[in-house]
Amino acid sequence: MTDSTVFGIIRDRIGRHEGKTHIWLCSLQGIAKDIFPSLLDAPEIRREDAIRRGIAAAHFVAARIAAEAPYDQVDPGHGLGHHLRDYTHALLLANASGPEMDPRIVAPAIVGAVAHDMGCFFFRRYDDARSSVKHAGAGALLLHEIFGYDDCGLTQIEQHAALYAVAAHTHYLNPQTTTDADGVERTLPPYPDTDPNGNPYVPVWFTRWVDRLDCNGPTFVGRHYLTLVSAHPEYLDGKFSESSFAHAMQPLLRTREERGGDAPTMLEHLHTFAASQTNASPYGRFDSDAMQQLRDRQTARLQRIVNAVRNPQPIRSHEERTSIATRWEQFLATVIEPHPKTGAPAARALTERFATLPQMAQDAWFRGFEATMAEYQDYLDQILPMLADLRNQPDGEHVMQFLNHDLISALTGK
Repeated sequence: MTDSTVFGIIRDRIGRHEGKTHIWLCSLQGIAKDIFPSLLDAPEIRREDAIRRGIAAAHFVAARIAAEAPYDQVDPGHGLGHHLRDYTHALLLANASGPEMDPRIVAPAIVGAVAHDMGCFFFRRYDDARSSVKHAGAGALLLHEIFGYDDCGLTQIEQHAALYAVAAHTHYLNPQTTTDADGVERTLPPYPDTDPNGNPYVPVWFTRWVDRLDCNGPTFVGRHYLTLVSAHPEYLDGKFSESSFAHAMQPLLRTREERGGDAPTMLEHLHTFAASQTNASPYGRFDSDAMQQLRDRQTARLQRIVNAVRNPQPIRSHEERTSIATRWEQFLATVIEPHPKTGAPAARALTERFATLPQMAQDAWFRGFEATMAEYQDYLDQILPMLADLRNQPDGEHVMQFLNHDLISALTGK
């Protein structure tokens, strides 16, 4: 029987026409130079009205997928919890944006940011190594299909900007060559993200800012840990490498030269991401003032977590280990990935697997888990007052709802 849902249509299109989808993505790259300048041809709009349009469009997209979204098929690091935090960070950045965000580009930027990982319904994030379409391309195709049903209140140029931002969000710096399911080798070049004069296509960078705020700080620790429930290639230093849970959980922090061809550990992965969160990196070179403020707090939190693992305080009793393990499993299942069919089962499975690790590794990571939960409270202490202010604005109660969840309740695990 043919699956006529929007997800079934996209899944069939990618499965049977991977080559055509790759061609479409390459053609999309070719029109970036026309899309983004055209956004500024629109009439001027007040910033608060632009944000309102972006939120309304994001809710249109969410309503379209809410009933059909196969969240039980998404890896637990890129599912409901990540999508809710993406929406949160998009709200915070849009409302704190400055002159780098012309109000006329705000609406497509918000939609791209909120929708950027919805391609994970079709490709697990780490299956990017096996397809030229990749999860970002699948997400752009999904958004394109949704716009075919409903313009979501956006102009055609805004729609193109939003789906381009989704396609470009992964920020691969080099061409990615893969052998697709049909046996054909295809290469996807990096997406252009600046104009010929080197000025940023801001909706693309805004989408990346939102994603990076959940690839940093305490939530990133929980997300990355949850992805270890199933074997997958790790992406670091511009390449994919195979790993295992036991390898990943070694409390090792080596240089790239010391690793050689070895897959990175989780600690090395976290450390590398923290080190890249600067204006000097290719990822942070266009970070806005608002992004820098949120980013730097997240980076400091992640560095403290890494240090807690590297220099663990002794654990002196079985009861203390049991207490941390219980609270960590609950944190993963209610805060990091609250979908009951993915978060809780993955957290339980990882608890069992974690118990088989050498005691030294367990104790180092128990301190890391403990630090992660403490740093998450620090994160909440920073953002909850901001969200409370947004809730008190006109339509604030509507803004605080996303994917059938109350945002503050979801973030606090209640």
